[in-house]
Amino acid sequence: MRILSIYFFLFWAGIVFSSEKEWTFMVFLNGDNNLESFAIQDFNEMEKTGSGENLNLVVQFDRCEWYDDSNGNWTDTRRYYVEKDSDESLISSPELENLGEVDMGSSEELVKFVEWAKTEYPARHYCLVLWDHGDGWRNEAEKRYSCLHKGISIDITSSSRIDTPALGEAVKKISDVLGQKLDLVVFDACLMQMMEIAAELERSAAIMIGSEHTEPGEGIPYDRILPAFLEGKSARECSVSIVREYINFYKEQAQESYSGNWWLEATYSAIDLGKYKGLREATDRLAQVLSDNLPEVKAEILKVQQKVQRYDMNDYIDLYHFAYLLNGIGNQKIRDACSGVIDYFKDSGIVIANGYNETRVKNSYGIAVWFPLYTRYIPNFPVSLQIPFSDEFAASYARLKLAQDGRWDEMLAAYHKKAE
Repeated sequence: MRILSIYFFLFWAGIVFSSEKEWTFMVFLNGDNNLESFAIQDFNEMEKTGSGENLNLVVQFDRCEWYDDSNGNWTDTRRYYVEKDSDESLISSPELENLGEVDMGSSEELVKFVEWAKTEYPARHYCLVLWDHGDGWRNEAEKRYSCLHKGISIDITSSSRIDTPALGEAVKKISDVLGQKLDLVVFDACLMQMMEIAAELERSAAIMIGSEHTEPGEGIPYDRILPAFLEGKSARECSVSIVREYINFYKEQAQESYSGNWWLEATYSAIDLGKYKGLREATDRLAQVLSDNLPEVKAEILKVQQKVQRYDMNDYIDLYHFAYLLNGIGNQKIRDACSGVIDYFKDSGIVIANGYNETRVKNSYGIAVWFPLYTRYIPNFPVSLQIPFSDEFAASYARLKLAQDGRWDEMLAAYHKKAE
């Protein structure tokens, strides 16, 4: 009897185990803003693939009143299990829950979504996509920039967004809910692939995928990146596929049109957050040497500042390119510290995959960092093109783990003090 009981238990356990899929792919799809029509488009791209034997594809989708009247023109928040269909304009996947109006600019709602997905659709591996506007690390530090300081996941109905510290706290809670690190955190949003964001996520997620630059409106081509998950590939293989398909999608669009399309400029990369600490330490050494030698090298840093790869928020620079350019100055200690950053990029494998489209962003190597060009506002110069190292921004930056654990913020403060 005991033997039969053991066999029955093993048989039952095998059924339970086999019902657990390889991946649950969770999309926090915040269309409660002027990107609503792109959200509809991306949902339909997901339906080209749908869920499968190895994949649970689930979406929490919030819409708004003003920007897209298709698909019933509803304005609340709903949860879906995405199934395959061939209609490229009509959402036909089963609606699982109507949540009413939900604030998708709340980090608590993000955690609740993952809690639900874990309970209803457990898997061996988890990918979380945050879909919406993004603005890198920046929070709403100054009123004159309130339109720009979106954090991520701006919800216009609730007038809210998830700021960087709150994002880090949410992903930590999510990791606790899952009982493991998130395998992939993917930003289908602008400007999120930064040291400052990696610092918040590195203890709770394995791989971070996103763009140093602003994203084209179409964002991720979901019908091209989901097959890797359907096939049950590893997190690393899926991350390589996401970056490759994203960049190839925009290269193909550029070829079909003509070169020089600024709206098709794209960067995308996947970074191994397990290697983040080593990069931060190498960056800290560079920051310290720069601080120690600022009187001597201030003018040379300024020249590098004017040449380094920047993005549409021009206070964000590519970290590798900065070290590469700075490695040409005369100070040997600074050159050694720059070599430390460069070598870490090359040797550690922190950048799993990286790519770009269009030459204006060709010096993008996978990770951006904050380095404002200006110290103060310049009169009669567009505010949107000059984001200085002001007291308000410095105070907001001090809330970040990169500032609390590292020396980059101290170097920025010293540099801009010397530059006055």
